Amino acid sequence: MSITHYINTDLDIYSSQDLSAIGDYLEELCCVLQCGWVDDRFHLCLESNSDRAELNEHISQLLAVIESLPVDRLAILKASQVFDFNIGIETNQCWAKNFRITPANLNRIAQLNASVSVTLYPYRQDSVD
Repeated sequence: MSITHYINTDLDIYSSQDLSAIGDYLEELCCVLQCGWVDDRFHLCLESNSDRAELNEHISQLLAVIESLPVDRLAILKASQVFDFNIGIETNQCWAKNFRITPANLNRIAQLNASVSVTLYPYRQDSVD
């Protein structure tokens, strides 16, 4: 039986500017899932390189990658239309399950003027328990 559990965190960035150079720079520091134009906005989607499925570890690693950017590139990201840490949760039958983001990570996210969202995925029989 599967329980509701954390899957991963993606950092979704949508901008009116081409972010290809930033995506290329970050490629060796994290997993770049998407780097290109989607309709009229540029979408850069990042994920932690960590094999461990731990919410705060993933967020902290993504934050460290973004915080390591040169000031001019960081300013471009902070000016993006969407700068969002999207937390993925796979759900199954349960009464309640808490996933806590540490105050330190919340503060770092706020310093970047980023948002946090949660995506709930229904349990699939073929998913890894």
